[in-house]
Amino acid sequence: MEQIRPPVEATTVTSAHAAFRVTMTFGVSQIKPGEAINQCIDHADETLYAGKRAGRNRVVPQPDMVGT
Repeated sequence: MEQIRPPVEATTVTSAHAAFRVTMTFGVSQIKPGEAINQCIDHADETLYAGKRAGRNRVVPQPDMVGT
């Protein structure tokens, strides 16, 4: 996800009325053994909103993700 975020941030989007930049915040989770998919989605949603509260434009993994 981090590879996607910087090029998007660096791009200026123009329309007939304005020019603006787009930023992206990602909440990342992984499903654990015995966990329902809805729980995994809830974890991703929680990390997404944590990223937005922390200032947006970032990738936020679930704290206990393997390999982070």
